[in-house]
Amino acid sequence: MSWTSGTTSLLFAYGMTAVGVLAGLILGHAKFNRLFLFPLIAVPSLLAAALLWYLLAHFLQGRFANTLVFNLLGFGFLFLIGGLAGRMSAKVPDYTFHKRGNLLEPAVRRLFAPKRLRPMKRR
Repeated sequence: MSWTSGTTSLLFAYGMTAVGVLAGLILGHAKFNRLFLFPLIAVPSLLAAALLWYLLAHFLQGRFANTLVFNLLGFGFLFLIGGLAGRMSAKVPDYTFHKRGNLLEPAVRRLFAPKRLRPMKRR
């Protein structure tokens, strides 16, 4: 069984990307609860990195006769893209300050505020 074909290769590539995402989250100073999301963030990063590697592989394959070096470059590329994805997702702000039903902006609050009664003028 080879580590560069089939399910083994896919799991190894996912593992490299997931470790890269976790490293990027840690280096990006992500909040502690965001660190638990690294397996979910690694899936789209793996898909994007695999697509980019597929496009780059046609240019690089002729330069490396040794397939081991070529495969190691591919897994390093997956780790790098995962790390960049983790670093970028560490900086995404949490929108936990919004409560359901609250009107936060003053302009919107004025739209729904009750009309003030004007005092009647006496003649």
